[in-house]
Amino acid sequence: MADLVKEYRPKMEKQIGEVKDITPEALIDWATLAIPMVNDVVDLSGAEKKELVLQIIYAILDNTILVNPAIDKVIDTSAKLLLPSIIDGLVYMAKHTPLKVKRCCISFC
Repeated sequence: MADLVKEYRPKMEKQIGEVKDITPEALIDWATLAIPMVNDVVDLSGAEKKELVLQIIYAILDNTILVNPAIDKVIDTSAKLLLPSIIDGLVYMAKHTPLKVKRCCISFC
């Protein structure tokens, strides 16, 4: 998996640009970018893809210094606690939202 992290991390860094702040919204954006990127890896299970997304984002967090190392460590730890739930929520929404949208569109017709 380390090879995949090395492959996808630069792609993610290019897409997110310079990290100015790590907020819950930024983490959601990062996960939203990373999930489709790793979804193309066919030889990984869903749990392995989630772990790959986490490892890519963790690698970016570990190399980001925003204010000072002490504060960054607290922010990184908090972000790492939030990310698994964020990814689970995004995957859940992706699986269940299209049905609601489709039903809504059918009722309009």
